[in-house]
Amino acid sequence: MYRKKPGIVTESLDGCVYIFDLDNDLTHDLNEVAAEIWELINEKSIEEIINVLVDKYDVDSSVIKNDVYNFVNNAVGAGILIDDSQPR
Repeated sequence: MYRKKPGIVTESLDGCVYIFDLDNDLTHDLNEVAAEIWELINEKSIEEIINVLVDKYDVDSSVIKNDVYNFVNNAVGAGILIDDSQPR
């Protein structure tokens, strides 16, 4: 299970979504799909997020699955998502 790092601020501006990591003074901008993943990450499992996006977009499920896992891995690497399945 994944969750957003505490202290992260999310803002929408002119149709774009920005994540502000105040601890590290970093800003991340999200495309439409990444923004949806970000909004769902605390509420749903990865598989549930994939299913929501597959139902919404007319794209092969393997593409959505790849996009979701890429986003999650990049967000964990950037320190804005926490992987609760990993020992601390």
